[in-house]
Amino acid sequence: MKKGLIKIHGCAAEFVGFRMHGGTIYVQQDCAERAGACMADGRIIVGGLLESVLPTFAIDSTRAKVKIEEGETIEGPLYVFLGDLTENGKGKLYVCKQKNPHLSNYERFL
Repeated sequence: MKKGLIKIHGCAAEFVGFRMHGGTIYVQQDCAERAGACMADGRIIVGGLLESVLPTFAIDSTRAKVKIEEGETIEGPLYVFLGDLTENGKGKLYVCKQKNPHLSNYERFL
């Protein structure tokens, strides 16, 4: 994927956004592992549970909300991860903080 928007009105399986180079993927519900693997750029937004974050992603910040497209915003708070660092990636992975308490350990790195 290089640009555009994909909305998944449900759950996503493993490797969502694999080798992504731009654009936005919005997963409204849960997402399996390895989201954003080999991602170089773009955004993946997970509104539900994300089983785990790849070790090649680093936490960057938290956000109160994120804009999906004109007129559609997701309220947070959301964790923001940068990666995939093995690809010198500038991609962003936004994950709902409330639905992912198991990711709270990353907050110590902020």
